[in-house]
Amino acid sequence: MRSLIEKNLERTSIQTSLPAMLKTLRYFCLSMTSILLSLIFPIAELQFLVLAIITGAKWITDSKHNGIIIIERG
Repeated sequence: MRSLIEKNLERTSIQTSLPAMLKTLRYFCLSMTSILLSLIFPIAELQFLVLAIITGAKWITDSKHNGIIIIERG
């Protein structure tokens, strides 16, 4: 197990451009923007919150393809 963790720690950092990052985080950005807009425009609060829920669910389903490494420190 420790060898697997040490192998994963040896990764080099990957530099990405801003357009590439926004492409992968587009649903997250849209969800947060719609939450902020619901605070600014109270007349359309419900519509923006529904949009935030829909885009947040899409962000969660898209992020299932990304791997997450949890490192425990003894």
